[in-house]
Amino acid sequence: MGRWMEYAKTFRPGEYCTAFLDTPMDVCEARVMERNGGKPIKREATIVKNWNRIHKSIQPRFEREGLDAPWIPYQQPVEWVVDRLRQGGWTG
Repeated sequence: MGRWMEYAKTFRPGEYCTAFLDTPMDVCEARVMERNGGKPIKREATIVKNWNRIHKSIQPRFEREGLDAPWIPYQQPVEWVVDRLRQGGWTG
């Protein structure tokens, strides 16, 4: 089990969440290409591997362990986080 999952388990329910951004793979790839100036990348070894690892392994594993692991909508991440904080009592 990974260190973040172990860490998350030290909290009581509702005190901690590990949130994941639901960015589609094509958007991830476009953003990587934009950041690296359009230099060639090893798509399978970077984008596909990491996207699949998060979407098909890491996040589902958190859920199977009963941990709070929601998906943040990539189109409105700030709004989602603010709403989540307010649901927990934040008044900022």
